[in-house]
Amino acid sequence: MYNKLFTKILDSTIWLESDATRIVWITLIAAMDEIGFVPLSSLGNVAARARVSLEDAAIAITTLESPDTADPNQENEGRRIERVPSGWMVLNSSKYRDLVRRESVRMMTRERVRRHREKKAGNAHVTLRNEMVAQSDTDTETLKAIVAKGGDAHHPPPHPPGFTKFWESWPRTKRKGGRQVCLRIWTKKKMEPHAQKIIDHVEHMKASRDWREGFEPKPATYLNAQPWDGAETDAPEPGEKPWYLEWSTIIEKGLQLGLHEEDFPSPPAFRAAVFKCAGITTEQFLRAEADWSRK
Repeated sequence: MYNKLFTKILDSTIWLESDATRIVWITLIAAMDEIGFVPLSSLGNVAARARVSLEDAAIAITTLESPDTADPNQENEGRRIERVPSGWMVLNSSKYRDLVRRESVRMMTRERVRRHREKKAGNAHVTLRNEMVAQSDTDTETLKAIVAKGGDAHHPPPHPPGFTKFWESWPRTKRKGGRQVCLRIWTKKKMEPHAQKIIDHVEHMKASRDWREGFEPKPATYLNAQPWDGAETDAPEPGEKPWYLEWSTIIEKGLQLGLHEEDFPSPPAFRAAVFKCAGITTEQFLRAEADWSRK
């Protein structure tokens, strides 16, 4: 896996720490998976991967788990990692992963615009005859399908009312797009009878921290994943252990969502995909793990 480092790390308080602490921190960043999980189960593993002594590794881990006294106003009071079963979680990993994703999107967009402009410049001398192309058979078939469904060539049938309400309820962010793609998924998977359940789940997720901060999935991705199918079981009964804290129930949830462990390069990658499709955030997982460990 490839994880980026931002140059602003040189201006952060972590760069004021000892050499060993800096090396351990960069090692943890390099080793974390998609959700920030570092699968190093003990201090000995950390020391071996970072090539530092066991004593230095222990000091570094203590420093990274503790509040940052030099800058206590950061998120999580400046704590950078938290101990979890079988490893550590890098806190705020989703925030920096999103920064990487945005930069990658910007780079791809710039490249796409460049290719488009080159292609447009190369096609500048297209003749009028080539522009006056006859209607394709595909267009003809599309019009026939519209008429068959009760519309006509100029006035296609209206969208299903449930889909229209779903689209109106979706957050108005830059990720909202692909309405026709969503309509095809909606129609193909026969979601209209479940419209209210889907809309209720969307409204519930809009109140979550990830969605409020603009980390919601694209609507087409959401519809394909169908996370509302497991929405009732995502909130456990009092005294019941959440499904996302047990590996067996994570596998079961994955099967419900159409995800299979053998299709992923590692168990953490599979778990990350299940959590994403089910709408489980890293913060929610860590909070539940801490609450359950106190029982």
